[in-house]
Formats: sequence, C-alpha cells, structure tokens
Amino acid sequence: MTAFGNAAEDDDGGGGGGRLLQLTYVTVLDGGTFGTVYRAVLSAAGGGGGTARTVAVKRIRSPGGGRHELDVHRRLQHPNVVRLLFHFYSGPDDDYGGGGGSRLNLVMELAPTNLDRAIRRLAAAGRTASVGHGKLYAYQMFRGLGYVHWTAGLCHRDVKPSNLLLYPSTGVLKLCDFGSAKDLSRGRPNTRYACSRRYRAPELLFDQPYDAPDYTAAVDVWSAGCVYAELMAGVPLVPGHERPAPASVGRASTGISETGAGRRCPTDGGHAPVRPGRQADGAGSVRPRVFRRDQTPGRPSPSASVRRRRRLLRRLRRRRRISTGLISRGR
Repeated sequence: MTAFGNAAEDDDGGGGGGRLLQLTYVTVLDGGTFGTVYRAVLSAAGGGGGTARTVAVKRIRSPGGGRHELDVHRRLQHPNVVRLLFHFYSGPDDDYGGGGGSRLNLVMELAPTNLDRAIRRLAAAGRTASVGHGKLYAYQMFRGLGYVHWTAGLCHRDVKPSNLLLYPSTGVLKLCDFGSAKDLSRGRPNTRYACSRRYRAPELLFDQPYDAPDYTAAVDVWSAGCVYAELMAGVPLVPGHERPAPASVGRASTGISETGAGRRCPTDGGHAPVRPGRQADGAGSVRPRVFRRDQTPGRPSPSASVRRRRRLLRRLRRRRRISTGLISRGR
C-alpha cells in the first residue's frame, strides 16, 4: 500500500520544492494504543528520480491526535534525538491515498535496531554489554536527555530500552517516541500515569494526588538508570510484568532485602531527606559528574590511551632500574 505526502511539508528544513513523495509500506514494526509504526520505502512519486530510502512512519490512531508529538518534534534538533523528516495526513485506516484526512503520519529516520533488541540478543547468547559499550550508550542517552531537559525544557516520561534507537555500525544511540513528553512547568497539572512500569520512578508510585503529582524531569534520570542497569546486567532491574510494588522498587535500587533492615523500613512512604545540593533536577546534572570524558562514537577513549602510556612508562622504568643495577655491580 502507498501514500502520498507533499515534500513541501518537510520538517527537517530540507525543503523539497513541492515534489510529491511516494511511501510504499513494507511491514509493521510496532503497534500500541495510540498508533502503529511501519517500515516504508520513500521515493519520488511516479519514478521521478532520486534515491529511495527506508524510513519509519508512525501513524497516529485517533483522528486529530498526535498534534502535540508533532509540535515536540519540531522543537528538537540533536544528534541523540531521532529526526522527523516530514509529516502528512491521511484518511481512515483502510485509506492511505491522497494526503487528506485527519490521521497524522510522522515520517522519521529508521534505525536498524533498538537497545531492547540488543540486550535480548546478548542475553540469548549468554552475554552482557561490555563496559566500553555501556559507557558509550549511557553517555549518549544522558546527553540526549540533557538536551531534552535543559535546552528544549521537556520531560520525556517514557525512557526505556525500546525507545532508544541504535545504529550498531556507528555506535550512535538516539531517543525516540515523544508522545508522552511534556513541559513540566510549575503550576501545571501532571499525571502520575507516566513511564513504563519497570522504569517508573518512586515518586510516581508512592501515595500522592493522582491528578497533580509534584515531580520533575528527574523521573527520566531514574528511568535512564534502570536502562543502564539492565544493559550491564542483561535483565531488568525491577522484575515482573505487572506494576511493581514500591517495596520491590526500593529493594531493587538499594539491595535491601525483606529481612533485617528491610523490615524496619517505614511503610507510610516516609524517607530520609536528600540534601538540596545533591538532588538531581535532570539528566544534565548527572552527565557531567558520571561521564567526565567525551564518549562520542568513533573517538578513542582518552582514559584508555592514558592507561596504555602509564603501562609503557612503568615498563621502561623497570628496565632502566634493572640495567642500572647491572652496571653498578660491574656485570
């Protein structure tokens, strides 16, 4: 099945001169409550030349929906955030022609895989990610979140492995799926029903007003920490398929069991206060402290080269001491 969208609606600033583009839908990549993601081939309509490319098309299920996600994508431009190419509107589910209608279609770059598939593939082989790959992916994850939090002023609210796209040949990682993203300005109501269950921060689980909980972009930092733990361990930090109980989240993050000190933990939501100076307000406050060196893909780690030089110097000093000792003994 095909759809036609006007290239004049390009959202990446590339223009297009009003050419018609043809989308040939190949297969369904993913589906959810709010929309379906397709793999499609983008080419000029009528064979008008140009190179065809494979793209991802997110088709919003509800009529008139998805406008918020489109507005969010138009605000984002970063190497670690998936790029929106253009958008168009179509008719009902069985009508992909024309470009009219009320169903929004977001055409985005397509990544070969995502972090969830990579973790599962490693686990099937009985392996986990190396420390180098863990630092590389975590750096880019926090770098992208730092941009989303501090530059765009948004909270993603659905950070999880399947929303982190991977380009294995280059090592690039990108955030995707901004359908739940929101500007968490003070005074505006928030919902507690945010983030996938395994990656939901404690402040979204413990008792507080359901329709107006007070939380910040730090909920993304918690989710990102859960993703990093899963990447390095090969299994989710918080096990199970149902909503995790607050106690299980605490045990997973602190290692405290139900015996001993765990039994003495308060059950009324009480907790030890965190000093204001040590409280994270977003990914940007964590990244400089955790990753002090640039982990940009394709660039060798300076720390590794420093360690190699130190080992070489130690060998040279050892040889010099041995040769000096032999000379002093007259041998």
